[in-house]
Amino acid sequence: MPWGELAALGTAVCWSFTAIFFSISGRRIGSDVVNRSRLLFAFGFLLITHWFLEGVLFPSGVEPFRWGWLAISSILGLVLGDAFLFQAYVIVGPRLSMLMMSTVPIISTLFGLLLFGETVTSLEMMGVALAVVGVAWVVTEGQSSASTMDRRTYNKGLLFGLLGALGQVANLVTARYALVDDFPPPR
Repeated sequence: MPWGELAALGTAVCWSFTAIFFSISGRRIGSDVVNRSRLLFAFGFLLITHWFLEGVLFPSGVEPFRWGWLAISSILGLVLGDAFLFQAYVIVGPRLSMLMMSTVPIISTLFGLLLFGETVTSLEMMGVALAVVGVAWVVTEGQSSASTMDRRTYNKGLLFGLLGALGQVANLVTARYALVDDFPPPR
């Protein structure tokens, strides 16, 4: 049985439905309410899971600087980045919002190159360029007939989606600083 492939497919389906449900919920009760509620539920489930698996609510033996970087990571990604993403869901819908989130690997590659000195092969750079062209193509199609107000709202939604992606990248980069010296990710 191809468990890895099934898990990947299941994850993609869950991500799709999550984006749709968050979009609908954000339109009904507001994206801020949806984001805060999601964070509270996730924090509660995380505490319960950690207690169940490890016998304590919080990981022990973690240095304060790691907690600091993880806190910054959470604020940048889960609070600010997702606030922008959830507002993008309301403005431009889940399809374009998730398209903007597909830029996370592209932006992460650039940050890895600039901040961590990671090497990027020419084939990988061609992939980045192809992805950028694809995203640009989708977001610019059909815009010639839109009114100025519609175009302004559309651009605002795309900007919020891109800021959501930047928040996700900031989350990844700052979490990396917390996990230096082969520190295992908290379980």
